[in-house]
Amino acid sequence: MQETKNFAEERQQRILEILLKENRIEVSALAELLGVTEATIRRDLKFLESQEKLLRTHGGAIYRDQPIFWQTTMIESRKREHPQEKTSIARYVAAFIKDGESLLIDGGSTNMVIAEALAKVRKNLMVVTNSQQIAEIIANGDGDNRSIVIGGELMYQTQNTVGPIAENMLKRFRLDKAIIGATSIMPGEGCYSANPQEGEIKQQMISQATESYIVVDSSKIGKYALYLFNDFTGVDAVITDMMIHEQDKKLFEENTIEVRIAR
Repeated sequence: MQETKNFAEERQQRILEILLKENRIEVSALAELLGVTEATIRRDLKFLESQEKLLRTHGGAIYRDQPIFWQTTMIESRKREHPQEKTSIARYVAAFIKDGESLLIDGGSTNMVIAEALAKVRKNLMVVTNSQQIAEIIANGDGDNRSIVIGGELMYQTQNTVGPIAENMLKRFRLDKAIIGATSIMPGEGCYSANPQEGEIKQQMISQATESYIVVDSSKIGKYALYLFNDFTGVDAVITDMMIHEQDKKLFEENTIEVRIAR
């Protein structure tokens, strides 16, 4: 009996070592790596979570010390993160948006890059946004595009409007497509925002659009943030970059969520 206990402890320590290196991993991958059943791995994960050493996710686990994002940083600093990935996503979005369409675009660093791409190549767009910066980018483009900024409380760090005024104003609109950013997404669970008020705006935009797309660079996939704003209900596809992990693509497929990869 003692030998079995020792073996379980060694296996659980190995799980923690793997998570420390990978940050997150699936049950199936752990079972294959350690040569045990998935049921055994699930018991190990449940025990380790009770010891506050990891967090279980849908189909796997993440390392406990990985932070839950609840603070936002200045928009300009976030725009400089993962610039190549953001640029490839922006090119992809600008290519499938049609001239003359109406769009809801929430504020965020990826969506600022998308707005810049749209302003260069698209014509006669109507963009409704909670970001004055995005509205200015669209309106100052060469394609006779127009923009509307919804009112509300202005968040200092993100420069986005939020709150009841913004939400009530959004309810009056109906547009073709919503392009929505996220602080993080978990393939089997949904889309997260670091700020609950901004999360509510994102969800409202999804509700007001005929088609909705979540745009995130791959570094945001498989992580938690403070506020779950959507469980992929009403989301037509997730748009990300080529660096997405294979296990994340598999999880999206298992949950019948379309993933479009910008190249």
